[in-house]
Amino acid sequence: MAQSRLLMITTGGTIASRLDPHTGAAVPASSGCDLIGALPELSRVADCDVIDFCLIGSWDMTPLLHYRLARLILERLEDAAYDGVVITHGTDTVEETAFSLDLLLNIHIPVVLTGAMLHSTEVGADGPRNLLAAARVAVSSMARGLGVCIVLNQEIHAARWAMKLDSNAPHAFGSPNHGAIGRVDGDIVTFRTVRARPTVTIPLTEPNARVILIRMAAGLDVEPYLYWLNTGLRVDGFVIEAFGSGNVFSEWEDFLHTCVERDVPVVLCSRCLSGPLTLSYGGKGGGRSIAELVIPASYLPGPKARLALIFALSAGYSRTQLVQLFQDLSRAPW
Repeated sequence: MAQSRLLMITTGGTIASRLDPHTGAAVPASSGCDLIGALPELSRVADCDVIDFCLIGSWDMTPLLHYRLARLILERLEDAAYDGVVITHGTDTVEETAFSLDLLLNIHIPVVLTGAMLHSTEVGADGPRNLLAAARVAVSSMARGLGVCIVLNQEIHAARWAMKLDSNAPHAFGSPNHGAIGRVDGDIVTFRTVRARPTVTIPLTEPNARVILIRMAAGLDVEPYLYWLNTGLRVDGFVIEAFGSGNVFSEWEDFLHTCVERDVPVVLCSRCLSGPLTLSYGGKGGGRSIAELVIPASYLPGPKARLALIFALSAGYSRTQLVQLFQDLSRAPW
């Protein structure tokens, strides 16, 4: 039986980091060849073609880099046949990159992102184990059609729901509301589902929309944002992480009316870790009062809703199309 073939793309992050002897800080320094060279077991899983896309901390990832990464994958798939794609990435924003790729790539082969919580010179470094597990998922026939996923600490998480829940622990990732979709135990890959997820994709377009993410807090001042709108500074959309099931500080309701008048879409999600938007409360700022002024995005956290809005606006989506997009994204895929 022919050996599987993987496209491996590196972007930096903790998995590629070493201690700088001059500063004592961990910095991205390892290439893809370095990562493979430190993991001889990988050669028994697949043959890997390696591309070093960038070498950065993932706090410097941007929607433009997400777009370029998606385009790179599609270009390579035109030139060669691969069984899957593995992307090494920093954990700070890996869920955002995975989510963007899930929106932009309409392909059947597995795309798996992985990283590390401990850099390569720390005792118990988890990068090699995570990379090996990611490769096993990427060559698994059961992963085909399940969308982009993240593999860390033996767990497989769907890109749409994955979230970093702890700043330092090896078990930093979870999927609130949904849970992991599978796990990796040695060379055994197990999925809780084998059904292909409903596809929600946005045409691959270079992102040019400016979308502002706002998180509600008690008495949050609306004036700076009204000033932004009223002085003509460019803004194409807002995402608001609302209180609870979809409420905002009452002074923000007038802001929402202004956005409607200016044809600036506002996507509403919850700042809570789990639970849907119900938009059930009355009174100024209550969910029922603002329901017609916003586009609901149940279950999506603000950063992911922002990415979806950026790419959709850049692709020219109308308000009607935006409403449908976020309805589709809010539905559980399995």
